[in-house]
Amino acid sequence: MKLLEGEITDYLGRLRYEHHEPDADKQYRNGYSKERHLTVGSGSIPIQVPRLRQPYESQIVKRYQRYSEHIGQLFPQLYLHGLSTGDFHPAFSSLVFCA
Repeated sequence: MKLLEGEITDYLGRLRYEHHEPDADKQYRNGYSKERHLTVGSGSIPIQVPRLRQPYESQIVKRYQRYSEHIGQLFPQLYLHGLSTGDFHPAFSSLVFCA
């Protein structure tokens, strides 16, 4: 969460309650997106991405991203090694999902 806040701060060039410079772009913070879970190798973590009034996409967590890039690369590899698509959920429920 702090990493996402830092990304917004760097993008805007000012801290949360600082005013913008007179000649700077007038971007304003607009709360947070709905909480969602990001699946990583060690489980599922809840995240809320900070929003701006004008469209902005985080470089850390992409829009609609639900799992890490590493997990996304793992699915095709397992399929190539013979794990059928019906076996993905039972195989990953003990490894990835915190259920």
